[in-house]
Amino acid sequence: MEQFFGFLGAVLEAAARSRQLDPGLLAWVEAQQHPVWIVFSVAMLAAASTLLGNSVVLFVNRVRGLRFWFAIVLNGASLVLLYLLQALATWIAGSLVVGGRSLLHVTLAVMLSMGPLVYGVLEMIPFVGPWIARVLQVWSLLALWVLISVGYDVDPWAGLLVAALGWGATQVLAWAFAKPVTWLGDRFWQLLTGRPSMLTGHDILAGHPFMPVGPDATLAQRKGGSR
Repeated sequence: MEQFFGFLGAVLEAAARSRQLDPGLLAWVEAQQHPVWIVFSVAMLAAASTLLGNSVVLFVNRVRGLRFWFAIVLNGASLVLLYLLQALATWIAGSLVVGGRSLLHVTLAVMLSMGPLVYGVLEMIPFVGPWIARVLQVWSLLALWVLISVGYDVDPWAGLLVAALGWGATQVLAWAFAKPVTWLGDRFWQLLTGRPSMLTGHDILAGHPFMPVGPDATLAQRKGGSR
């Protein structure tokens, strides 16, 4: 039990250091026991909080039981896969710009940058939720900038270039695969709920949740857009 609480404390401290943009975070994590599990747990904690913040959409649409948990798992997997994809893109960019680092090392940095997303549960707050989501994404990107600069042992501007290239490559892939991913997202959502979905491929690849839109909501959005 003592080991469990010690591990949990390390996970919470790693997430807190990420939010504080601590340049010594990578070195601190690597000095701990089971550093990979600590980083993985930070990512899972951030994903769980983000999904909890987004789960209000499921409750509003009366998604219950196994469908609810399947939607949660599907969104969680998409968020983790997004950051794994970003880690791969960042590793390639870093190899081209400043030299080699192991893919595992870069993946640890990218996953640790998810620390700010621990506050993702706040996205369920009405009206300001989308703004909070944007702030958390920028905060996460700033954490990645710091971690990449330290991980590659380069000056901040070179670190910014690597982080920006990795993030930008992920956005390009999101744009390139937007149509097929949108189609898959719609099919999954209709299978789960029987309702149509207003979700773009970019939304899915950017880590955003399914956003179902019923007939009434669609009409309301049209009226709002015509103002």
